[in-house]
Amino acid sequence: SEREEFRESYRLSPGASVELVNVPFGSVAIEPTDDEAVLVHMVRTARTRDELVCNRFVVEQTPERLHLRSNENGDCHLQNVSVQQNVLLRVPRSLNVLVSTVSGAVRLGELEGRGPNFVSGPNGDKIEQPGDRPNVVGRGFNSTVSVRNISGPLSILQGGGQTSVSGVSGPVRITFRGHGADGVKVDGVSGSLELRLTRDLNAELLMRDIKGEVRNLGAGLKLDNTEKGSFRSQVGAGGAPISISSINGDVVLRRD
Repeated sequence: SEREEFRESYRLSPGASVELVNVPFGSVAIEPTDDEAVLVHMVRTARTRDELVCNRFVVEQTPERLHLRSNENGDCHLQNVSVQQNVLLRVPRSLNVLVSTVSGAVRLGELEGRGPNFVSGPNGDKIEQPGDRPNVVGRGFNSTVSVRNISGPLSILQGGGQTSVSGVSGPVRITFRGHGADGVKVDGVSGSLELRLTRDLNAELLMRDIKGEVRNLGAGLKLDNTEKGSFRSQVGAGGAPISISSINGDVVLRRD
C-alpha cells in the first residue's frame, strides 16, 4: 500500500468555525483543546500512488472559517478507487464545529478510558503503570457542534455548548460531562442511541417517534410515557432540552 501524511496548523478568529465535509471512506476524530491554533493531521492510504491523487482534500481558510472538503475526484481518472483517509482535528474548544457526509466512524470530544500501560521515564525508558490506574475523564466543546449525514458509528462527548445531530446510519453514543449544556438535538438515527447522563446534569429530556425499545438504566431517573413512542423526563433540576426524535433502533439511558 501507499501512504501520505498531511499536518498543518491554522489560526482563526474567536468564534470562528471549523468545517469538515465529505470524507468518502475513513475515520474522523475531532478533539477540543486549550490551544490557540487548529491542528489538522491526515493520513491517507491507497493501493497505488495514482490512487492517492483521488479524493484529495481542499483547505480553504479565512479568519472566520476553516473549511476542509474532498475535491470529489476532480483530478482522478481511475475507477474502483480504494483510498482510506483518517483525519484528526485538534480544535480550540471555543470554536464552532461542523462535520458532514462521512463514511466511517466519527468521534467528537477528548478520548476517555483507562490511563496508559506505560509512560516515558526521565531517561526515555518505559515505566509500567499500576493495574489500578485511574480512568481518564474527557471534556467536550463549549461551542456549537453540528453533525449530519454520517454512515458509521458516532460518539460525542458533550461539553457546555449546543449540539445537533441528524441523519446517522449507525449507532450513536452521547456522553454528557458537566452540570448542564445549552441543549442537544438528535433527529434521524437508523441505529441505536445511548445517552450517558452524569448525576449532576440538569436538563429536560424529550423523546418522540422511538421505533425501538427504550431501556432506562439510569438510577433515580424517572421516565414518563406520554404517548406511543414518546417519553419525557426531568433530569436533575431540569434545564436545557435534550430533544430526541425519529430513532429506528433502541434507546439506552444510563446515569453515571
